[in-house]
Amino acid sequence: MNPKVLAVMMILSASLAACTVEPVREPVDEELDEFFVYQADPMETSEDVPSPTHIKEGRELRLVRVMEGGVCKNEREGVEGLFLLYADTDDVERIKMTEGAQVFGNFEREIETISAAALQETIKGIYLGGDSIFPDSPTSQQNMLNEFELQFADTIESAIDDFQQKTTLTIDILPFIPSLYFYSEGCELGHEETGE
Repeated sequence: MNPKVLAVMMILSASLAACTVEPVREPVDEELDEFFVYQADPMETSEDVPSPTHIKEGRELRLVRVMEGGVCKNEREGVEGLFLLYADTDDVERIKMTEGAQVFGNFEREIETISAAALQETIKGIYLGGDSIFPDSPTSQQNMLNEFELQFADTIESAIDDFQQKTTLTIDILPFIPSLYFYSEGCELGHEETGE
């Protein structure tokens, strides 16, 4: 794993381990409740720690899951990093009451599938070579991050809308930009290539 991603994961793990979790009611059955809300210590907020909340269409969503993902576009190019799942906790509680906590296992699998497909589609449309004159310049790197963030949001939007209509659970999935690592001279992931 990339040292930069590993360092961010260690910081994130340490901060999340030190965080308190809202009390969880007993699950309806023996299956664990898959959605936990992370409470961040305001003193630990920085650009290297994800925000515990995200506003979407005027609603406050809470960070409920941190996912890791990566994909190779070809033998040389790829990306890996962390992806943040935010959900409306009122929706989570309502769904627990009406459908039971076990439904969140199905939601989790569907969200992972949506995220992986969006990541794969996003990476197909992005040139990862950076600036041809100064590929490692901060400006080139920032442009690549901005393009990735916009492409990912555009790519995943309709899948999230479909998921929300089907499940009545309001979510958003965002790349955690400080964790992203782009490969341009040899993709070192064990994931399948996108075929580009």
